[in-house]
Amino acid sequence: MSESENIKTEEKIKFLIKDNKGCFLFVIFILSIALAIMAYFLGKKNGAVTTERLISNTTFIKSIAELSTLEANGSANITSTNILDDGSIPDMMKKLFSEKTIKISVPFTAKYGVNLKNQNIRVSQKDTVVTIFLPEPELLSYELRLDKMDAAVRKGWFQSIDEQTLNNLEGKLYSQSRQQMAGNDFYKQEAKNRVQKILEEYFTPLDYYVKVVFDNSQTSKNAKDFD
Repeated sequence: MSESENIKTEEKIKFLIKDNKGCFLFVIFILSIALAIMAYFLGKKNGAVTTERLISNTTFIKSIAELSTLEANGSANITSTNILDDGSIPDMMKKLFSEKTIKISVPFTAKYGVNLKNQNIRVSQKDTVVTIFLPEPELLSYELRLDKMDAAVRKGWFQSIDEQTLNNLEGKLYSQSRQQMAGNDFYKQEAKNRVQKILEEYFTPLDYYVKVVFDNSQTSKNAKDFD
């Protein structure tokens, strides 16, 4: 019988209140966007804004390190076994002599945010409405805390489990659990809500209504500038 494996992640949401470095980068990110927008509107009022000035501002924003707006913590789990556990006599004999079951649980930290490395920040203004175009939030980093790994092994009399087997299972756990988190729409939406809320709080006292649009097609290198 072939080995069966299943992977499960258990997450809990945690905003970067406890991540001082992440908070600092995020505040810089928000303030940088604000500076770029304020410079843009001030220049338009004076009739002196140039494309070069706007590019300079957005380049400064994109020079900020890859930032996280949201942090999720939890545990990733994987089980590998050659036992059907169906109560049959052959399966019971296999448990006794040749069972090979490994269960691994590892805490993880996943960070979601806006990646500006290959994207442009774009701004449009009509009356008191400011529309800010940003790329879609994505999984920026994913870390398994292998130093806190919990592993349980069951083996039959004639079975052995070597270090390479464990290493291979750890690698599979990382790649598959990371893929699951990268496609987690809940955390991506929470990251969007976080950015929208902070920008609204910043611009509302200035009598501007802020609308944030997350659209990679509007922030790509090939997207046309606004008039």
